[in-house]
Amino acid sequence: VEATIESGVGNVDSPDPLIGISITSDSKNFSNERTVSMGKVGEYTKRQIWHKFGRQPRFVAFRITVSDPVKFVLIALTASIV
Repeated sequence: VEATIESGVGNVDSPDPLIGISITSDSKNFSNERTVSMGKVGEYTKRQIWHKFGRQPRFVAFRITVSDPVKFVLIALTASIV
């Protein structure tokens, strides 16, 4: 799963903010959150990719959270289904 976001949004108060993702198939019980960096100040080429979600049912929902109060722009969320 890859989130295309505006990267490099860190600031003085939050130098390396994190973005987290968790999944659910019943909209009530979410998996443990997995986090990656959103990019430090000026790190505009940082990619947010999560690997190995294992076997999932056909329909799942994703919950995206941001660790700090920084600018968050989600452009796309893509998944490679094998």
